[in-house]
Amino acid sequence: MTIGGIRTNDHLQAIDKEGMPIEGLFVAGADNGTLMSAPYCDYEGYSLMCAYSGGRLAGKYAAAAIR
Repeated sequence: MTIGGIRTNDHLQAIDKEGMPIEGLFVAGADNGTLMSAPYCDYEGYSLMCAYSGGRLAGKYAAAAIR
């Protein structure tokens, strides 16, 4: 269960109901419901960390997936 975001695996891939990754769909920031256990706006520093590092990692994993 999430607080409204998309569930992800360790490589920030969106996962379906069975926990299987959805090919080509990566998630970062506020949309990553797996990381958030409270509303996004309550933790400003944590929210920025999720956005910055999550975006960087999602980009890295997405680039590796298309090579």
